[in-house]
Amino acid sequence: MTLSETEAIKIIGKINTLLREDYLEKIVDEPVDAATEMFLFVDIPEYSYDQFCKILEEFVRELNRRLGFARNNLPEAGNEAMSLLDRLYNGTFYYGFHGALLDASKNDYDGIKLVIDRFGKCVKSYFRENYSRWVAFKYLDSMTWNDRCVIAAVLLKRFSSFLPARIRNWPPERVAGKLLPIIQLCQDNK
Repeated sequence: MTLSETEAIKIIGKINTLLREDYLEKIVDEPVDAATEMFLFVDIPEYSYDQFCKILEEFVRELNRRLGFARNNLPEAGNEAMSLLDRLYNGTFYYGFHGALLDASKNDYDGIKLVIDRFGKCVKSYFRENYSRWVAFKYLDSMTWNDRCVIAAVLLKRFSSFLPARIRNWPPERVAGKLLPIIQLCQDNK
C-alpha cells in the first residue's frame, strides 16, 4: 500500500519537528554545554597522563549521563573518550587524542579546560549529525521507494517556495534519493 499525501505531510512534519534548531539545542546542545561548563569551572592542578585520561573519561560519563544514554557507568567510558577524541578532536597543533594531549600540555593547567571546551564543541556537532542520521533512518530509509517518491512529490508541491529553482524542476524520483537534505533545506529556508 502506497503512502497517502496526508501521511506524507505528517511524516514531513514529524521530521521537521525533530530537526528544528530549538529542539536540537534542547536535546543535544544544552546537555553538552552543561557537561562542558561543569568541567570548565573546576580547578584542575597539574596532572599526569593518567589523570588527563581520567578527566576525559569522567567528562564522557557526564556527557552520557546528561544526554540520557544508559551506558554512563560502563567501564568503557575511558575507551569511548579516547575513541571520540581520536575521531573528533581538532587541536591547535594536531588532531585526535595526541592533539588533545599536546593542547593540554602547552597551556599549563588551563590546557585541560581548553581541551574540554573544544572536545565539547566537537561532540555537539557529532551528536547532532548522528541524531539527524537516526531521524533519516527511522522515518525515511526504511520506506519503500514508492513511498519516498510520494514524500518527494509532496515536498515539490507544497514546499517548492522554500527550494532553490533548480530543485523545483527535479522529478520526484530524483528528490526521493535526497529526502533528508531537501527537507532540511526547506526548513532552513522557511
